[in-house]
Amino acid sequence: MVAANARLNSLEKLKKEHKQVMLDLQKLPMEISDALNKVEQLTEENKSLSLVLQDLTELKKNVHELRLEKRKLLEEKIALQESCEEVKKLLKEAHEKICDPCAEQHQEQEILDERLQHLLKQNELVTQQRDLAEKLQIHLSVTEK
Repeated sequence: MVAANARLNSLEKLKKEHKQVMLDLQKLPMEISDALNKVEQLTEENKSLSLVLQDLTELKKNVHELRLEKRKLLEEKIALQESCEEVKKLLKEAHEKICDPCAEQHQEQEILDERLQHLLKQNELVTQQRDLAEKLQIHLSVTEK
């Protein structure tokens, strides 16, 4: 009887295990479905993250290109500033070479104009004196007669 009891206990135990296995098997399709849903979600997230990573990579590339362009532009700016300073220096030198003699010529021209005016006044005075001398001579000739 002990053996029969042991078998009954063993059978009961097997029935419980079988029942548990059957319950687990019934839950398995739901768990598989849930797992599939999670896999799909993770796949979508992975795709999204992949796109974000591609965008990030593209942005990094663009930033790198922009930095290179900025560096180039800064070099050009410095070169242009140096050229501008050189042009200013050359213009100043040219101005000094051209305008200083012009200023001297202008001063000389003004002096010549003043001398001309002075000579014209002297000429006018000489003409007036000659006219007076002629009139005086005529007057003296008339008075002698």
